[in-house]
Amino acid sequence: MKPLAHVMILASAGSGKTYALTNRFVELLARGAPAERIVALTFTRKAAGEFFDEILHKLARAAGDEKYAAQLARDIAGGEAPAGCRTTVDFLKMLRAVVEAMPRLRLGTLDGFFARIARCFPFELGLAGDFELLEEHAARLERQRVLRRMFARTGELVAAQKEFIEPSSARPSAPRRNNSARDWTRFSMRTRSTISRRRTARPGATRAHLARRQPVARGPG
Repeated sequence: MKPLAHVMILASAGSGKTYALTNRFVELLARGAPAERIVALTFTRKAAGEFFDEILHKLARAAGDEKYAAQLARDIAGGEAPAGCRTTVDFLKMLRAVVEAMPRLRLGTLDGFFARIARCFPFELGLAGDFELLEEHAARLERQRVLRRMFARTGELVAAQKEFIEPSSARPSAPRRNNSARDWTRFSMRTRSTISRRRTARPGATRAHLARRQPVARGPG
């Protein structure tokens, strides 16, 4: 059997990258690589979930269909099937190995993978305490909060500073008068969602603020 060489796949969207990468994952399993030792990373959680679902789908189908098992064995090795993926029993063993190693699998996003590495070496990287990856909306709110604190030292915010903190292009704009009712409904839902997220951005701080204002009941003496 030929040694497994490194492969770089350059392709546009919808051209079959997931198909090629899942075949590569199955081939590594067939060559004896433990499932938890294989790192497969994508840009989004959705893509990572689709990648994992496709791996399970291929292994489960090959474990119950001899013709598909033979076809998958030829596909993953370019005609020379590895010894570990020639029968339905072989694919069933790989499927069981993947399911048992599911909590330890390294199928995820690039930022999540590097975040785990950073958590292993916080002092070496100059990080104090724990940290978390912010979603897009939370990151935008945090950026605005930091900028407001920076500009607050210069006094009242001017129009240019307000525009820099929250560009007008990022704010939801109302549809034109002649637009359909569906457009107005979408605008209303986006606006309500933005207001709701801002109100619940720091629930802990709000509760602490209210707690400080509540009067303290004291007993006699």
